[in-house]
Amino acid sequence: MQRDIRSFSLLAPDGAKPCVHLHDTVVNDLSLAYLCSRLAGHTTEEGILLSFLRELPTDPAVIAYRQAVYRDLREDPAFCEKLMEIFDAMQFGSIDDTHGNFGNTGIWQLIDRLRTLEQYSTAITSIRSLLEGKKFRSEAMQKFTQYIGEIYESSGFSALSEDLRILGDDVMSIKSMTLGINFDHNFAPEEAGILSLNPYTFGEKGFLEKFIQFHHKRNPDDRDLKQFKLRRVLKRYSDMSGILLARIGDELLFYTRMIGLEQRLTDAGFPCTMPDCTARDTHFREFYNVKLALCRLDGTVQNEIVCNDVDFTQAQTILLLTGPNQGGKTVFTQGIGLVFLLAQHGLFVPCRSAELRICDGIFTHFPADENRTISYGRLGEEAMRFREICQTATQDSLLLFNESFATTTHTESLCIARNALQYLCVLGARTCFNTHMHELAAEPDALQTEQAVCGAVSIVMGKRGTPDAYKVRVAPPDGISDAQAIAEQYGITFEQLCRR
Repeated sequence: MQRDIRSFSLLAPDGAKPCVHLHDTVVNDLSLAYLCSRLAGHTTEEGILLSFLRELPTDPAVIAYRQAVYRDLREDPAFCEKLMEIFDAMQFGSIDDTHGNFGNTGIWQLIDRLRTLEQYSTAITSIRSLLEGKKFRSEAMQKFTQYIGEIYESSGFSALSEDLRILGDDVMSIKSMTLGINFDHNFAPEEAGILSLNPYTFGEKGFLEKFIQFHHKRNPDDRDLKQFKLRRVLKRYSDMSGILLARIGDELLFYTRMIGLEQRLTDAGFPCTMPDCTARDTHFREFYNVKLALCRLDGTVQNEIVCNDVDFTQAQTILLLTGPNQGGKTVFTQGIGLVFLLAQHGLFVPCRSAELRICDGIFTHFPADENRTISYGRLGEEAMRFREICQTATQDSLLLFNESFATTTHTESLCIARNALQYLCVLGARTCFNTHMHELAAEPDALQTEQAVCGAVSIVMGKRGTPDAYKVRVAPPDGISDAQAIAEQYGITFEQLCRR
């Protein structure tokens, strides 16, 4: 049982495939740090949430395992809150790494270890009481309940509770310590050490009287009695550690923060659902960018959130997205990645309904930070990143391009992007390619070569200020209309300039 419980996780069953570590650029382009900052209670939580989110599950068994845990916990918010309170009260630290080697451990480390075991004992007792009578459907929560019950019922745990009570009384009786200081020939302090731990405070009687009492009544050999007793008792429980509970606490935090996010969204009227993972095509209905929705809830975005449908099929594996400048193309592209991310973590997705084929990795190609383009220039850096993606991505990957290859002349950009898209049609990976190069989207069939395994389709985002604002539909690009709208927005049409 000890070996099983040390490998137990609420995030994956035994023998599961490892997750895919998302590249830093993907983490940045999907704004995962921002999401974690909006969900976490403090910076430590941000780091925990981000460490989980950037590990993308690709094993269907892991995703199903997590979905079951998520559903179990989501059904009982009060239970989740109480369980989190127990884990929040725990503060297991590096003192859990002693591995039973207490021979050279100082008194303060021993006391810290005692306190850790006290927290461990209290946590096990509280969790066992909270789980009593609970029925779960998920394999993970059933195992968790079983493990906690086995620990609580074991003879070792009963003995631990009794020893902690006795040791606790001894430790709590310590009111002061007597220090010994050695001087050199100039009476400068040279060495110092603890001579004794005392059950009294020095404020009760004069210093001299206490000093005399110590030398007349106390056997010097007794000064390490409490320390020796602590070592002897704690050594019995060297294999009892709070590390497992602390790790499960982090995993529980991940679930509860995501449940809280879903609740916030549904309370505000946004659709949320549990996705169906399938081997067939990918379909999102009434999908929206969850980051944008959070910004709306926080008041940093005033516009209404517009939901869209997304379809990845054999005929339209490559989505060529065009639309006006600052018209929501980046938000749409990023949002697709966030749906896949949340779905494959076994969580809710920001859609009315969702079916998706699991991807084996998420790759983004967004404009790079200026500091990353010094060596090769913007276009060179973009080209290198695209080559790296092509060397790693497979037909089962998700590729997200945001205004790629737009850092040179229009003619050169068009040539490079067309070659890139022709290859992507050969690769067959689901791709959203948003661009201002409307010529690419005007003739998607021209991207087909003899080696192509999938098709591309032009989708257009509606302009702001129209009934179809931010709505995406299958249609050819409308370059002239977009240019006219931008000119009108900034007051630089011929008519507007003549009216000055």
